[in-house]
Amino acid sequence: MGGIFFEIKPKYFMIFSMLEINPKGKPESKKGKKTLRREPQRTQLNTNPHPPASKYLFLQIWVLTSVLILTACQRPLFPTYNKKICTPPSSPIFEGLTEGQEDYKSYQVGDSWNRKSMEDPGEFPYQVFQLFRTGMGQVGTGFYLGKFADKHIVMTAGHVYDDLNSCHNEVNFLVRYKSLRFYVTCDDWHYKFAENDAMIFSITTENPEHLNLLKPVEFNTEHQTGEALNLISVDNDYDYNFDWKVDDQKDCRLLSTEEKVLEDPDCNVSGALLQSWSLPVGCDGKHGDSGAPVYDKNLRLKGLLWTGKFPKLSQSSNQLLSDLNAQSPTLWKEYNYIVPMSALEKEIDKDLSSKFHLSMDSRNILSALTEKIKADNTKE
Repeated sequence: MGGIFFEIKPKYFMIFSMLEINPKGKPESKKGKKTLRREPQRTQLNTNPHPPASKYLFLQIWVLTSVLILTACQRPLFPTYNKKICTPPSSPIFEGLTEGQEDYKSYQVGDSWNRKSMEDPGEFPYQVFQLFRTGMGQVGTGFYLGKFADKHIVMTAGHVYDDLNSCHNEVNFLVRYKSLRFYVTCDDWHYKFAENDAMIFSITTENPEHLNLLKPVEFNTEHQTGEALNLISVDNDYDYNFDWKVDDQKDCRLLSTEEKVLEDPDCNVSGALLQSWSLPVGCDGKHGDSGAPVYDKNLRLKGLLWTGKFPKLSQSSNQLLSDLNAQSPTLWKEYNYIVPMSALEKEIDKDLSSKFHLSMDSRNILSALTEKIKADNTKE
């Protein structure tokens, strides 16, 4: 599970700078007394191993202790994960390809690349988006969760927007709903999971009524080994041209129901190794699909894609079935991996019941979200 590191904010150091230490031997200039010569100030560090005592020392210790306690009691909106540095493979995924080509063999699970365009995207009930960051192009995939506590909420992988402090004018993407096309922007961050590679944020647009047309997802946190899945992503939405992609072939299935904390097997992007609760899947995924939703056969949300082993070994569909039936350790080394909604629900419940700092908006959104997850799982 990803640990959280806490940092003392720069503003706290202002407190210490105000607590000036009054060392012994400070020069005095009183009549009848010899005036001590003041040593010229030096710019180098004081290397005296025995600094002068201070009557303010206990106050400094008290302030430092208080700051550490207050900081530890707050759950940072953007937690810092335990990260390890991994070495990317010596042979790049795209070696020898011309610009614009994609080496699907490096991403492929099973006998063939099973991603295909949706025959009628207008019939697909939910909204999936290519996510963009200003000045950087596409950074991942996201999807509409629904309206919770009067906020329209989008979910994506946590590493998609790992380094942003503010989302205004930084996060933007295009929404397609039937004949409507409209851009939305990020309104506010609300929650970044500490134990899972996922996050949620609210969105806004020039005409808020457009967002009310979007359909909320239904959830399924119950798992069955080998159950059929659907991974939905979007390609090429420049100039309003959507090319919805779906993987609903025989290889796209849940390969295990045992949730494990997995270290990111993909080093090709940042070289930083994240950790997240995960389940292995046989669905085809590639870079840019981080945050793509994965549904069951009834289009109930099971989780979101967060990583995979890239490039993959040459594997057949028969090998996948063999690994599945034997519950081989290879399932946790050579496939693609989702953050399951069941793990997200557990983390939300834990944080809502704890004293972690959450804004009122975030607490209300998370409470409404977990209520819907629980309600959807009671449906037949």
